[in-house]
Parts: sequence; C-alpha cells; structure tokens
Amino acid sequence: MSGNHPPTNLNTESYLIDVAPAQKIVSVLVLSLSLAFNDIRNTFTFTMILFCIVCFVYLSIPSIKFLIRRMYVIIPFILFSLFLPFISKSGSVIYLYKNIAIYEDGVFEMSNILFKSVAGVSMAVALSSTTSQLEIIKGLGRLKFPKIFVSILSFALRYISVYISEFQRIRLSMRSRGFKNKGLSDSISLAYAGSAMLIRGFERGEKVYSSMISRGFDGNLFVTKRKWNQSKLLYFLCIVALITNIIGLFL
Repeated sequence: MSGNHPPTNLNTESYLIDVAPAQKIVSVLVLSLSLAFNDIRNTFTFTMILFCIVCFVYLSIPSIKFLIRRMYVIIPFILFSLFLPFISKSGSVIYLYKNIAIYEDGVFEMSNILFKSVAGVSMAVALSSTTSQLEIIKGLGRLKFPKIFVSILSFALRYISVYISEFQRIRLSMRSRGFKNKGLSDSISLAYAGSAMLIRGFERGEKVYSSMISRGFDGNLFVTKRKWNQSKLLYFLCIVALITNIIGLFL
C-alpha cells in the first residue's frame, strides 16, 4: 500500500486555501442549511443566502469550467424538476395549451429544486477544491464529531484505493479467462466476483484492525498540526445568512 497521497486538484491560488478546515466546514453547513430551510417564495431571504453561497463558491473555485465539469451528479434532479410544472397539479394555472397546463406551485417547486441542488453541489465542489480529504477529516475532528464517525471516514478514504485496485485485479483475471459481459445471463459470474470482493475486503479489514489494536490504537487519530488562518469574510457571510434567516422569520 502506498503512503500519503498529496492533493493535486486543489486551487492553490484561492483565498481560502490556508483557512482552517473547521471554519470552512461550518460555513458550508450554515449556508447550505440556511438555503435548504427557506423557500424561493421568500425572495429577500432566498436571494441573500444565495448571494452568500455565490461569494463562497467564487472565492474557492479556479474557474466556472472547473465547477461545471463536476456538477454532472445533479442531472437527475434537473430532469426530474423539469416535469414538476406539469405534474404538480396544485395552485393556479399560469399557462394552458390544449390539455397541457403549467401550474404555479409546480414552477416554484422546480425552481426550489434547481437552485438548491445547484447551490449544494457547488458548495461541495468549492469545499473540495480548497480542502483535501485529510484536512476535512481533521476539521471534523476539530469540531468534536464522534470519534467513531471520524475514524470510519478516514479509513474509508484511505483504503478506497485498495478496493479499486482489488476490483481491477478481479476484472483483469475474469477477462484473462475469456469472460465477456453479454447481458443478464452473465450476472451470476458478476455476483460471484462481487461476493469475492466483499470477503477479501472483510478479511483485509480484520487484519488491519488487529494490527492497529496490537500497536495500541484507542480510537484517536494522531495528525500533524499546522497553523491555519481564520477568515473574517467567512464569518461575515455566515452572520449575514443567519441574520437574514432571523429577519425572514419575523417578516
């Protein structure tokens, strides 16, 4: 197994590259939850929170092209939301053509899904472009997340490359024996390969855990310390989002 994997996809020119991971994680959570619990009908609140998210993303990503290439995961949400104005039969009809009607509530629901899904994925991409996987784990530990959760996440990130290489070995061995996936008739062979991977993964996990226990592992992850900066701008964006939420509750 290889050692440390230096991050190569981080935007080193970003203003947020040296900001503490814990602060960036909290900022993402505050802005994401603020947008998630608001409706697009609350125009002022929704727009202000969206503006804060745009600022965070702008400070993190190197270019718009970089962001768009990593947003393919929201395609199913976009396709689903496009049907809502026609199938959500509630509210007034804003357009009618023959038997096809577009409903007002459906348009609002479509807009909510589009804006929230794009904003959520954009913030995830922005966080990953200025914070490595190991730094995110350090930030979660700094925020006093449960030790078992942080440990499982760190091991999953560390050994996922091992599972990928194991899968590649199994696929290569199947091809060398003349296997070709021609349809459902070959699903039994794929099921056997999948079960073999699970058994090997379980056995390897037991060996790793036993070796860690024998070396005195007690659930605490020891990482090297680094001096991080604190961003006043992120504090400002979070405060604006929270104040906007409070104002929205009383208006």
